[in-house]
Amino acid sequence: FFHFKKNNNNDTMPSLQDLIDSPKAVKFVNKMNQKSLRINPKGKVDCRGRSGKLVWFDVSGDASWVSLVSKKKGGSLGYNNSRKATNDGGTQFVLKTHGDGSVYFATQDGTRALGHIGGGKIGVTSTQCGIVDGMLFTPSLKGEGAFPLFGDDAPSPSFSHGDTFRIKPVNSLRFLVFTRSGGKAAGGKGPFPFMKIIEHEGCTYINVVKNKKFLFFQDGTMTLSPTGSPVSFRDVGNNQYILVDASGNSSVRFTATGHFVVPANSPRASKLLLLPKALPPNMQNKAFDSLPSQEGPYASNNRRRRKRIQLRAPVQQEEEEEESDFSDLSDICDISDSDEELPNFDEIISLDRQQRREQVMAMRPKERTAFKKYAKARAEEKLRQKLQRHHNRQLIAGTHEEPTDLFKVEDQLESTPTDDVIDNILDEEVSDDDVDAEEASRLEEEAARLNEEMQQKMKEEMEAMQRQMAESRAAMIAEREALRQQQAEMRKKMEEDLARMAEEAAQQQEEEEEEDSDVEDSDVEEEDEDEDEEDDQEDEKESALMEAGEAIELNENTIEKSIELPPMEGTVKEKDDFNGEEGIAKLRKAFKGWGVDKDAVVEVMLSGNNEQRQTLHKLYKTMYGKPLQKSLKSEVGKKSGRLVQALMMTPADYDAWSIKQAVGGLGTTDDTLIEIIATRSNQQILEICAAYKTLYKKDLEDVINSETSGSYRRLLISLLQGGRNEGDEVDEELAAREAELLKNSTKGWSTDKSSLNQVIALRNSAQLRATCNKYLEIAGVDITYTLKKRLSSHLAKGMIAIVQCARNPARYFSEKIRRACKGLGVRDEMLMRIVVSRCETDMVQIKELYPSIAGKTLAKAIQEETTGHYEDLLLGLIGEFEGYSK
Repeated sequence: FFHFKKNNNNDTMPSLQDLIDSPKAVKFVNKMNQKSLRINPKGKVDCRGRSGKLVWFDVSGDASWVSLVSKKKGGSLGYNNSRKATNDGGTQFVLKTHGDGSVYFATQDGTRALGHIGGGKIGVTSTQCGIVDGMLFTPSLKGEGAFPLFGDDAPSPSFSHGDTFRIKPVNSLRFLVFTRSGGKAAGGKGPFPFMKIIEHEGCTYINVVKNKKFLFFQDGTMTLSPTGSPVSFRDVGNNQYILVDASGNSSVRFTATGHFVVPANSPRASKLLLLPKALPPNMQNKAFDSLPSQEGPYASNNRRRRKRIQLRAPVQQEEEEEESDFSDLSDICDISDSDEELPNFDEIISLDRQQRREQVMAMRPKERTAFKKYAKARAEEKLRQKLQRHHNRQLIAGTHEEPTDLFKVEDQLESTPTDDVIDNILDEEVSDDDVDAEEASRLEEEAARLNEEMQQKMKEEMEAMQRQMAESRAAMIAEREALRQQQAEMRKKMEEDLARMAEEAAQQQEEEEEEDSDVEDSDVEEEDEDEDEEDDQEDEKESALMEAGEAIELNENTIEKSIELPPMEGTVKEKDDFNGEEGIAKLRKAFKGWGVDKDAVVEVMLSGNNEQRQTLHKLYKTMYGKPLQKSLKSEVGKKSGRLVQALMMTPADYDAWSIKQAVGGLGTTDDTLIEIIATRSNQQILEICAAYKTLYKKDLEDVINSETSGSYRRLLISLLQGGRNEGDEVDEELAAREAELLKNSTKGWSTDKSSLNQVIALRNSAQLRATCNKYLEIAGVDITYTLKKRLSSHLAKGMIAIVQCARNPARYFSEKIRRACKGLGVRDEMLMRIVVSRCETDMVQIKELYPSIAGKTLAKAIQEETTGHYEDLLLGLIGEFEGYSK
């Protein structure tokens, strides 16, 4: 809970009455378990609160009593005759300060206080042993944080040589800590805030114990150094002080993040509380007793480092010995170069704990260090003896109970060898029970012998099992080999029987053919005449269908002749009378009021081609200061809204968006990928890749690589390079060679997909048509039939799309529109994508071919499957919308 108090620029200490008079709610955090005092949901008082409404109280009263009323439960904190805390009033507590910023709740006679008694429980306990941490609470105001209180109990330091203390700014609950960069109010409960006063030649020096340095405050600079500089504390009243340098002209302002030097008479100088506190035992050897000599900036530290090395080496030597020998104390403390005689450590250890500690405190520092090492070694030896005696007793009794208590003490001695742990071991009496060491040794040897015999027996049994397993494995191998030979003999016999049966069948077939030869010769001429007649009828039927524009499904006997593609023409063209500002004005008017005038939106969308529509974006943003795309999206929804969004995109952006939808989510819509990537020109492919990178910050090739696999992925990656030949030249010899290559690639059990990819993905449309015609001549089937039969679904669809677009793209997209409108419902995204992408390219040819594909006009199909403004937009894009009547 220690933190720097926010928004408090007043350095005056708050009083207990200030807390009582505060209109804000107060919570009290226990110093022991860091939980808040509360009245829990069951109406009982405990110390388990963290946050919420249960921990806040309204405080009232005066110096003789205090009332705490829960903000949530409404009960009043007090105690009853049985000395228990209650929430129904009772006798009121007296609120008192403790001197370290915390408070405690005392009874009226002062003999007891409210305190934490463990497990979050609260009780009213005696104060005869002093005020402990469980009785102390730190108050906090709601919305302001900690509210430290010192009152009249603020300690008054003596400033004597050797005094240790911690420094706390009045307006903070954190102690001061000093680093190389100076001081800051950021210290907690650890060892860093401890300071020690060193008097030297009439001047006061501050030793920062943890850092082993002295405070240097001089010439507007505050830092740490090996020797420090003289400082002083100026009393400003109420046991508060400010830190000043030797000149008395400069002081310091401390904050939670650092400090800055201010004039000594400035009101901004931090007022400090000097809280005396004894050094912890593990820090007593780190503090300086006098100012270091001036041999060098780190001379004192180097001497201490050498001393620590000398004291560490004997301990390492002692740990390596199997048995401890305490006859020579120089093995432990390295005092062989000293003429002074050490005290008798054995006599000191034989004393009781209190006398032993008094003797230790009277020793010199070097003797005290040596005694602590010696006492620890004696404790370890005594603990080993107790463990050995326990082991002997267990052997004699025949039990196997582990000495958990001794193990726990051993762990404490290894991890935290404090004075209390060592004293507890040394003060324990040696067990006086008789343990026959010889009997225990004999039993241990007997147990070792039995263990060895058992291990030998187990080893023999293991070897016998291994031999048995090896014999079983050999028998299994022999049996497997016999079965293999038997199977080979049976296979050979079956082959001979099959060969004999085949020979007999062949002889029988020859005899039957000889018998029927005369009958067949007489019927040959009649069958030939019938076949010629059927061929003539089929040719006439196909010719009639071709003239009527009917679609013929490709099969293994269908041959499509190579023809030159008719010129392509779109239904949406550039309008000479297009007026962007007039269109923007119509849209603005359509967006006003409730709802939107979709008729006006349709008229604007059909007033020009895509390039002219793109100019509307800049005009709208220039005239009205917001994006047109965003306005259209919010005003026009559903299917017509999606179609309007598509029309307002560039072709590359719309294709990139469509691919993003195809690869997004679970799975991939491969038909969309094939339709776009396999039918676009090189320039369009490059623009789509650039648009995808701009819109979605990813490379389209990487996306395709992660979403597809195998030969299908290789085909799409090849097309994404935009390197396909787009010329009109045809090389008949090349067509013949590549047709033969295609035939050879699709022979046998496997298919050479790389050769198919090389021919279909690289050649221009005219060359590919010539190659397909050559393949038809030499293979007798159409290439699309072979691709569908030999390849996987997605790869076959991709290659067939390339072939069909090379022959006649209008027929390919007419078939796609028919599929979009087929069955229940309509595939709106496919229909919109094809109409938007082809309306400026070859929609005239698509309209002409559609009746031969679907048996009805494209306009009629759209009218049957769509409605409303969505229908009007589609009809307008194919050139069949007559406009709205005025």
